[in-house]
Amino acid sequence: MQNNVIWSIDFRDNINVDELNKKISDFYRSYPLSTIILQVPSTKGAVSSLVEKIDNRVKIRIASAYDDERIEAFKNVIYKSGATWKEAYFDSVVYTRNETIRILREIEKIESGIMENWSDLQKTIYIYDKLKESIMYDHKYEKKTWSEIRSLRGLITKQTVCAGYSLILKEILERNGITCQFITGNSHAWNVIIIDDNIYSADLTCDNSNFISGKLNTHEFLGQDPNLFRKNRPSEREEPHKHLMNNLSTLNGNLVKEISESVNIEKEYDTVGNIFRRNDGTSFYLVQVDSKRNNNKNNDGLYNKYYYADIDRNGNVQNPKILHSKSNINRFVNKLKMGTKGLDEYSTAISNVLFSKENIESSETYNTSYIGEATTNFGKKPVRNINQIIKKSEEIERFKILTRIFERSNGTKILVEYTNSIKNVNGRNIYKYTVYESITKNNKIILKENTIYSEEQLLTTKKTNISDKLLSREMLKKHTKENGGYIGYINDKGKMMYNPEIAKVFNINKRREITNNNPDRPIILPTFKELEDLAYTYEILYNKENNEIVVRNIKNKKILNDERKKIKAIFANIWLYSAGFKTNKTEARKGINEAFKNEYAKLYNEITQQIMYDMKYFGYIDTVKIYNLLLNSNNLNANKIFANLFKNEFQTNIIYQLFYNIVKPNKLKNINPEILYNVNYANSLVQKRFGLKSLVC
Repeated sequence: MQNNVIWSIDFRDNINVDELNKKISDFYRSYPLSTIILQVPSTKGAVSSLVEKIDNRVKIRIASAYDDERIEAFKNVIYKSGATWKEAYFDSVVYTRNETIRILREIEKIESGIMENWSDLQKTIYIYDKLKESIMYDHKYEKKTWSEIRSLRGLITKQTVCAGYSLILKEILERNGITCQFITGNSHAWNVIIIDDNIYSADLTCDNSNFISGKLNTHEFLGQDPNLFRKNRPSEREEPHKHLMNNLSTLNGNLVKEISESVNIEKEYDTVGNIFRRNDGTSFYLVQVDSKRNNNKNNDGLYNKYYYADIDRNGNVQNPKILHSKSNINRFVNKLKMGTKGLDEYSTAISNVLFSKENIESSETYNTSYIGEATTNFGKKPVRNINQIIKKSEEIERFKILTRIFERSNGTKILVEYTNSIKNVNGRNIYKYTVYESITKNNKIILKENTIYSEEQLLTTKKTNISDKLLSREMLKKHTKENGGYIGYINDKGKMMYNPEIAKVFNINKRREITNNNPDRPIILPTFKELEDLAYTYEILYNKENNEIVVRNIKNKKILNDERKKIKAIFANIWLYSAGFKTNKTEARKGINEAFKNEYAKLYNEITQQIMYDMKYFGYIDTVKIYNLLLNSNNLNANKIFANLFKNEFQTNIIYQLFYNIVKPNKLKNINPEILYNVNYANSLVQKRFGLKSLVC
């Protein structure tokens, strides 16, 4: 009989892989029919190269949102599919070792694009966009198991549903220090994200639906209007984090758009590119790369922008072009994937009429990239021949061709599109371009897009070494990452020139914060898990020169200057010192596994809720009263931990400041919390106030 044996570990600890593998081998020698499941709270601290060294016979359960708290809350729920809590929230996130490696590699690809100086908001938008564009909604979800689509496996398969999106977003954001909660309700799942003590809604599923329907650059469901968001998403009665939905804030849409454009200047369209075949046997590759509403006086609709290229008999991309149409091809393809019937006429109109070589050549005769639309103006029936396609004169003028094809010495063709000019940047005229390049990866054509800036007039230059010097794949990648797309220019002698001062203007490593923050807004109390993350991440040191406490990141040794986060990090360290009675050599920090074991989560909530109650209704913290209440707690260490929390003036003041800023009481009494020093002294204070009968030994 095969049994699963669960071993709990944490990738943030100092795992000795050799010792772990020896322990695994010894176990399997004794119990060859059993399976070891290494249970981890999340992938924080994990890298693929570490997991590769672990014995491949084990499985790994990445709990993340499907943790003990959620399992406890939903343990009596039976889903429509018949799934129980065990199938839904335990078995679904058990992965083979090799699956875990592949998941981590996909996460690491995304994280490789995160810049060191970015704010939490920039990181959030970057990660959100990458997931929105790379993982598609699985329309065949009804035929899939919970494990396939409601887990981190969507990172591998590039398909998932709402629960998968929410789980993946939470996992990657929290790996990067951003608090994100998974929330369910009404057969749907979404997230709330906490940035600088503001709570924002996030529905990646809905924004992916926008993306695949042609709204490529929208963030309609990130930081949406709270009332509208809540109206359509009632939380489950059992949902542990539903209270966060009552305090949502709105993100500035213009700020989100600006940040999205600045952090995503290199893109890969690996999920929305499609190959179409005409009746004459020829094929073409098509990717929607933008969509814009025309705001002229006629307000004549939305225009979609496409990268188009012919495919020769050998499967090579030829004659790349930028084309514009009112027709939304993404929406049509999405309907096909959903199994919608009766689309044959539209398919013929798109492949054989709208994107026929004759229609494209007809547009190019007028030097325009506008090719019309796949339906007739009257009745909106699919066009049958190019004579039915109407191209208005203003549309022809609006989409004049502003592109040029360059060919590298290796035969690679790249399409450069002029976007606009940015005059007088440090005394120089700078031109903005978009570079499109189709590459083949795993036998699949994928479009790469780079936004670049240069003094060079690329559409008219006669210099011969542009392709291999200025526009080489290596240079595009280097300058996108380091200089925000600024590539310099080539002088008359053929030498590459580069102005560091201009590069600073386009640097994508600039920090962008949330605007219009209210400095007096309350601090959000960290959950027990968030407190643990802070203790893993930050240590506190005493600076003798300035006579102050310094909070420092343990890994990179950077000083934390965010005052709101700083006080939480100090509190996390105080909890660690107060509850970390037992230690072991593998811990990343002494006592951290004891201080943050599951049994203490309930105690933490009990203590913090009691402190907030006192602050809210009485205007001060009555430490003696709370200690007395904890004497009767089921947790044997409750009074000891509480006494340790308030054992000196420094810790007492920090806790008082934190909870004052959490509660923001209307009335505040001029009474300082009483310092407890130790258990014996706290007991004496209880005896003095309440008498001997209150003490429990």
